[in-house]
Amino acid sequence: MHKKFILLFVLVFLVACSSEGNEDTGGEKANDTNVETEALTLSSEILFSYDHEDAGDYYLMSIQTDTDGEGIIFTEVEEIDRVTDYYTYFINHNDEVIEGISLADDLDQERRCTNMFLSPNGQYLVYDCHDDGIEFSIYDLEQEEIIHQIPDFEIYVQDIVGISNDLTVYLQSTNDDGDEQFTLYDVDNETSEHYIFDDIFDLEYPSFNTITPTDDGQKIFFDAITALFILNLDTGTVDEIANVEPLWETFDDDLIFIYNATISPDGKYAYYNISDNSSDTDYSEYVFHNLETGEIDSYAEFDYQTVRNFDLHGNLLIEADDQLYLYNFETKETRVVPDIALDRHSGYMTIAHNGQFIVYTGKVKNDDDTYTQHLYRVALGDTSTYQTTNLPVKATVDREPIEPLEDDQISLHDASLNEVEVLNELWQDSTQVMYPTEFPEDLSHINNSFSGEPSDRDFTQFIYFDTGKVSSNRNDLNFSASIVENDDKCIELSDLEVVKTIDGVDYYFYDYRNADVEAGVRIANVCYIIKAEDYTEEEMLSMIESLEPIDTVFYDLPSDQFKFPTKFPIANPEARYPTLRSNQNGDSFSYSISYYGDEENDIKMVVDRRNNEPKLYMSEKHGFAVDVDGWDEAYFSEFSMELILFDGTDYYSIDLAISDDMVEALGIDELSKLYTEIGASFN
Repeated sequence: MHKKFILLFVLVFLVACSSEGNEDTGGEKANDTNVETEALTLSSEILFSYDHEDAGDYYLMSIQTDTDGEGIIFTEVEEIDRVTDYYTYFINHNDEVIEGISLADDLDQERRCTNMFLSPNGQYLVYDCHDDGIEFSIYDLEQEEIIHQIPDFEIYVQDIVGISNDLTVYLQSTNDDGDEQFTLYDVDNETSEHYIFDDIFDLEYPSFNTITPTDDGQKIFFDAITALFILNLDTGTVDEIANVEPLWETFDDDLIFIYNATISPDGKYAYYNISDNSSDTDYSEYVFHNLETGEIDSYAEFDYQTVRNFDLHGNLLIEADDQLYLYNFETKETRVVPDIALDRHSGYMTIAHNGQFIVYTGKVKNDDDTYTQHLYRVALGDTSTYQTTNLPVKATVDREPIEPLEDDQISLHDASLNEVEVLNELWQDSTQVMYPTEFPEDLSHINNSFSGEPSDRDFTQFIYFDTGKVSSNRNDLNFSASIVENDDKCIELSDLEVVKTIDGVDYYFYDYRNADVEAGVRIANVCYIIKAEDYTEEEMLSMIESLEPIDTVFYDLPSDQFKFPTKFPIANPEARYPTLRSNQNGDSFSYSISYYGDEENDIKMVVDRRNNEPKLYMSEKHGFAVDVDGWDEAYFSEFSMELILFDGTDYYSIDLAISDDMVEALGIDELSKLYTEIGASFN
C-alpha cells in the first residue's frame, strides 16, 4: 500500500445542457428546465490521491476551504487491522499538500494535529499539534512559516472554533468556576474577551453542536440543537433565530430538535431542519430563513440527501441522489450543477465562499480490484447559465403570526417552596456513588458539581493536582458518576474498550491518540468515567479501580446562607433540576434551580447563585443599575435579560424564559420592574 500526491489539471468535462421538459412527481413539477442553454465546460483537477486495497478501509472527510477555494484542509481516515488512524492535511496556495504533523515541534509524536482552521482570506492557519507548553499555533501560508505559538492558557480550552483575517482566534473554553464560555483571543495584543454561555443564552444547559464565525468576524452562529443564536460582536447582543421549545409544548414531545443547521459566510441566510427524534410525533420542517428580512420559507417535505454549505452570493449547495443543486435565497431559483458524477463513494461536497469552486472526494476502482481515493476541485464557471429546476420540496408549512401580548399577561404569584430540601437531598444523594481515592499526582483540591432530578443524578468532580509545572495536561482531570435505570446503557462508555475484568466487572479504557484518555466502569446502576490528558492506561485504570464509597457528604452544606425568591411568574411553581457546586474543597458554594409550572401563561424561571462577578456586570452599555430592597447592589442586563443581585458576598441572577415578542410587547421598563419585584421577594 502506498500513498501518492498528484496535482493534475487534465480532467475537462464537456457539458451539453438541453431542454429536458417537465415531469410530474407527486402532483408537482420535479424538473422545469430552461428551453435552451449553451454548452458549458467545467474543468476539474485532482489535488490529492491515495491507493488502497479495500473500498472501506480508507476515506477522506471534514473538508474546509478559504473564501477563494485555494487553501484547503481535509482529514484522511485509514483502518488497518481494526485500528483507525487519522491524519490532517492542508493545501497551500501553490497546491502543495502538507501533512499537519509536519508543523509540530515534536515530529515523532503519535498524535495528529487537530483543531485546524483557515482564516477566510486563506493567509493564516490555526492548529493544535499538542506540543508541550503550546496551546495552539498559527502558520502563515503566504510567508510559509509559523508566526505564533501561544503558550498554555490558564483557562481550559475545549476547542478552537476558527481564526479571523485580523488574527483573532475563536475558542470554546471553561473558566475557573467551571462556566463554559466563548473566547476571543487577540493574537497581536495577547488579550482575551469572554462571553459566558449562561450569561448570554436563555438555555438551561447551554451546549452547542457547532459554533461558526462569519467571514467578517462580526457575527458568531451558535447551534444548540434546541435553538439557534447569533452573537453580534459589534453590539454584544444575541439574536435568537429559532427555538423548538414551543413545539415541545404543542406536541407534548421534547424530542423535537434542530438538525443540519448552516449559515451563510456573510450571516445573511440560514438553513435548518426541525424534526422529531422519536416515533411519538411525525413532525418535520425544512426551513429556508432569510435573516436580513426575516422571511421564512418552510416545507414539510424535502427530497434531498445532504444540504452542504453556502457561498457569499446566497447560493446553498444541495446534494440529492446523484445530482448537485445550487439554490439561491434571493432569486429563489434552483440550478443544476452539471456533470459532476456522484456515486456512493462521493462525499463532503463543499462550495468555496466565492462560489467559484466545489471541492469533494471520490473513489475509483482499479483494474486490479484496488481503489484510489481522490480529492477533486471543480471550477464552476458562470453558474447563471446552468439550467434551472424546481426545488424538490412539497407541502408548505404555514407559520402563524405570534399574537401580541397584553401587559397583564405576566403576573406574579406568592409561594414559599422547598429549595433547601431539594438541594440538601441532592447533596445527600452524593453518598449513593463512589469516588476515586488514589491518584498518580499530588492532590491540590477538588471542585464538585452535582446535578439532576432524583432519577437522573450526575456527580462530577473537577480534580486538580500539584505537578510542579505551570502548564501541564496532567494538572487536572474530570471524574463523573451518573445514576441510570437498571436497563439503561452507559452511553459514556460506548466509545471505550473492555481491557480487563475483575470479579465479573468489566473495566474500560480508550486512548484517543490526541492526548485524551478515558477510563470507566459500570457498577450496579452507576456509570463511572474519568477523562484526562497525558495519563497512561495503567494510571487511568488505577484511579478507576480505587473507587470507594463515602459514608457522609464531603462538607456541611451552608444552606442557612442561601437565598430564594417567594414571588414567581408561575401560578403553582415547582423547584426542579438543581445544580449544586462546591469549590476549593468546600470553601465556597454555588447553585442553580429552575422553576416550572403547568399553566399556559407560566414562565419558566432560573435562579443562579455564584461567587464571582458575572461578565458585563454594571456595564452601562449593556444594562443599568436598579434599586432592589434587601440587596447591596442590583443590575438589570438588557444584554442577557436577567437581573443580577449582590449581597456583599455572592451574586444571584434571575433569568426568565421571555421571548423577543414578550420583550417588545412589555418594554424594558415594565420588565425591569417585574424582575425587581421578584428580586425584592428573596429571603
